[in-house]
Amino acid sequence: VGVFDTGARRAVLAAPPFGRCDAAMLLACAEAAEAAGAAELRLSPWRAIAILDLSPDAAQALARRLAAAGFILAPDDPRLFVTACPGAPACGRGEVATVADAARLVREQPGLPGPGRSIHLSGCVKSCARPGPAALTLVGSGGLYDVVIAGGTRDAAVARLDFSALMRRLAAGGDLHARLEATLDPA
Repeated sequence: VGVFDTGARRAVLAAPPFGRCDAAMLLACAEAAEAAGAAELRLSPWRAIAILDLSPDAAQALARRLAAAGFILAPDDPRLFVTACPGAPACGRGEVATVADAARLVREQPGLPGPGRSIHLSGCVKSCARPGPAALTLVGSGGLYDVVIAGGTRDAAVARLDFSALMRRLAAGGDLHARLEATLDPA
């Protein structure tokens, strides 16, 4: 994500948080791109929107407008390391509000997700948003989360917690945080 030099012109790649945007965000993106002189928007395979062939000034102005609209433009933004399926109420199978919980997790634990520290919130065991393992996988079950460290939605959970208890245990010094740190320690 961000502004990229493509020779004399620039491109902007903006990601909606957790790969999802509502109509208001999409409209803001389209209006900002049009104001920047962009002729088209393209969807990337990485659940982001690419706006190509911009002047350097127009690209910077567009990036600022998109960030103000809620898009991710910084490559170190912790939301890029968190995947979340639509969850409840958007999905009939979702047993927890994954997108709202993912936003809260990033807001309250901004240092937790990052390179090598992927987090996946799945509303059920289907794992639609991320088919493989993550450093931390949270699987909705009966309104609670099954907590899987270094695994996927069908792997053995180390705990089943409501989201508030999970957040306390993920805080630095919490037992789940310590287990996650030990799993990620290369030694």
